[in-house]
Amino acid sequence: MGFDTLADHGVDIEALVAVVDMVKQDALHAESQAEANRLWKFGSFLTTVTACGLRGYEGYYTDLAGLRAHVHKGKDGELPRNITKNSILSEKQCKKLPHVSVCLLGNFKGEGGINQHMINVASETQSGLEPRFWIEKVVEVAESEGRFFGPAFADEDGNLIAPGDFDALFREYLKRVQSETELIDDEINVDVMYSLS
Repeated sequence: MGFDTLADHGVDIEALVAVVDMVKQDALHAESQAEANRLWKFGSFLTTVTACGLRGYEGYYTDLAGLRAHVHKGKDGELPRNITKNSILSEKQCKKLPHVSVCLLGNFKGEGGINQHMINVASETQSGLEPRFWIEKVVEVAESEGRFFGPAFADEDGNLIAPGDFDALFREYLKRVQSETELIDDEINVDVMYSLS
């Protein structure tokens, strides 16, 4: 017998930026370092999957050793003079743009075998996301926990964070955005309409 399904809806980028900004403020004022670290990882996860165009579960492929090896690339990048949204840049010019490398490791995007994948994204987007800040933060947090390889989004023991934990936190923050701003309509049921997956 058939049944109805309801697909998750996309979150408006302005609402997502508001979520990430709230996460940053909460991490800065957290009561414990463990809670701050959890929030730094969560904000980094949201920013990473959004900036890289990943589905929620694909963000868990983010590789800490790869991030650490490549986090310096693009840090000193500069925008060319007179650049516009319609500018076409050469490969050489693109390499000089301010960017950060997101490194994924695994059997990814339907390819066979375990592979390393790098996605270069702007250090800061026009929408207000700050991928470089968040990637550097998750590397800093992992190193403070004594972790230098394995999944970037892991607990202090190196165990992958349960996707359900981040999903529940995501919905909590979306509800805050809904109640504190006009970015999510009051009539929307966040628990029904949105999910990290």
